[in-house]
Amino acid sequence: MADQLIAQLGNPVLRNKANRVTNLLDKNIQNLIDDMLNIVVDKKGVGIAAPQIFQPFQIFIMASYPNDRYPNAPKMRATAIINPKIIWKSKETVKDWEGC
Repeated sequence: MADQLIAQLGNPVLRNKANRVTNLLDKNIQNLIDDMLNIVVDKKGVGIAAPQIFQPFQIFIMASYPNDRYPNAPKMRATAIINPKIIWKSKETVKDWEGC
């Protein structure tokens, strides 16, 4: 699945509200997480969210490792984040393009 189509900027799927994961042990959810981990490695990325591969779930992969795209990235084990919640944010705003 590493050759999976990834939604690009402007695709309406990226504006849809994703569904909470209610059963982490569901085989389809586990397969989705495995696929997402493989996509991050295959695309030499540092993360991917389920909606980016047209899956409407609140899951994203966060990873970091030096590679061609990010040669100075710190090493961080790939981690699946399920049903994330923002619990704090800075009052400061920085505008920039997000790499994912």
